[in-house]
Amino acid sequence: YYEETSYYVVVPSQNLKRALEIHADSIQNSLYDAEELAKEIEVIVQESLQKRDNPSPMLIESLNTLAFDTHRLRRWRMGHPETLRAFTREDLIAFTKAYYCPNNMILCLVGDFDTDTVLDWVRSIWGQVSAQPANPEFSPVETPQNGFRFQRLQGETRQRLLAFAFHAPHELHPDSTPLLLLSS
Repeated sequence: YYEETSYYVVVPSQNLKRALEIHADSIQNSLYDAEELAKEIEVIVQESLQKRDNPSPMLIESLNTLAFDTHRLRRWRMGHPETLRAFTREDLIAFTKAYYCPNNMILCLVGDFDTDTVLDWVRSIWGQVSAQPANPEFSPVETPQNGFRFQRLQGETRQRLLAFAFHAPHELHPDSTPLLLLSS
């Protein structure tokens, strides 16, 4: 979503080892063909442009841009075409090596399997992959905002949507749970 990548796989339990191997192989040994990557980037650019024609995503992305001055949530999730087109195969390889490593992953399994056996499989599949230095990209702390911000967007689609946002404390703050309840 905004700050994580999730892979969700459903397989019969007898295929679990193979699914783990395929997933690990796709991360550890992907070729990332430069020409195919360029084509896929163009697909993502088109999706990004289509998103700007969809009122609901446009509302939320614009709200985040307006609400934050420095936090990375102000950036559109799919990125802007010029940023996407500047992305290279080398960028993708560097990102994968830096972030798609065992010390930066959570594996969650549910189903009919023997835990010790699966842990042995995971160790054999991921055990040779070295951990990378922790490199969290923390966003700068937002400066206090005391004023009202407003933006009106108008396009060809005649649909009225309204969104309000308020800065709130972090999720471990005691006020977080009551605020989540209030927001629903």
